[in-house]
Amino acid sequence: MGDVEKLAAGTTLDQFKVEVISDLHLSRFWQLLVLCNWLKETRKNDSLVDNPVHFVDQEFTDDQQNRVYRVYRSTYSVFKFLLKFQSLKKINKWLQKYEWLQKLMGVETLLKLYLVNVVTVLEGEDFLFFAVSGPKNQHAGEIGPVGGMLDHENMAAPNPFYSNYSKELEEEAGVNADNPEHISSYSVAYLGRRASENESVELIVLAQTPLSQDQLEDLVKKSSDGEFSEVKFLTKKTEDVEELLRSNTPRWENLNPLLQKMFGL
Repeated sequence: MGDVEKLAAGTTLDQFKVEVISDLHLSRFWQLLVLCNWLKETRKNDSLVDNPVHFVDQEFTDDQQNRVYRVYRSTYSVFKFLLKFQSLKKINKWLQKYEWLQKLMGVETLLKLYLVNVVTVLEGEDFLFFAVSGPKNQHAGEIGPVGGMLDHENMAAPNPFYSNYSKELEEEAGVNADNPEHISSYSVAYLGRRASENESVELIVLAQTPLSQDQLEDLVKKSSDGEFSEVKFLTKKTEDVEELLRSNTPRWENLNPLLQKMFGL
């Protein structure tokens, strides 16, 4: 299970910054391993695209109290390889123990890289909106929020994290973040960490929507990009939340800690 930290009321995406260090350079040996893994991955799922990905190397708070993430530019094929490599616990335990082995293998940087995502939970008058990831998604079959990783288009925007938030809402749910008839207000309510993906950071946005469940479902159907196989609405009743928490339903790693924080469970 992941971990969720409640942030100060009114925290916005303007308070999160990102700085690019450089491209992530790998030795030929690691490039070959990445390529071999990518060939395997694309044979299993031919819809995969080697899009840009940004890995966090360092995070800190600056003098203006902004949370800053320093990132390397890389690609999705490297991300897929790192998912496997960082999950090899015995090998990683030895590498963490012996720094000379890290240097010998050229993995000092690779071992500490992680992701930063923006995910959004839409909050209606009496419900929370989630969805089930589609069959070709990395988290296929899991209930989760709207959201994703920073991409090249986001990084070109004045505020990459707001760009990520608004773009994913539009593409995955058909919701316009800048339209008050779709989103009346938002805040970065929580900061999540996903234990299964090293230190992966999630900026968890809670966005209030005046839309009804039927309206949201219609928007998703019209704009679906294949991310979701179905939508899920969770009634904001403690007994319904507790029922979901007790169930064996596959779900986003930070769903349990988030709901526990939201409902004081």
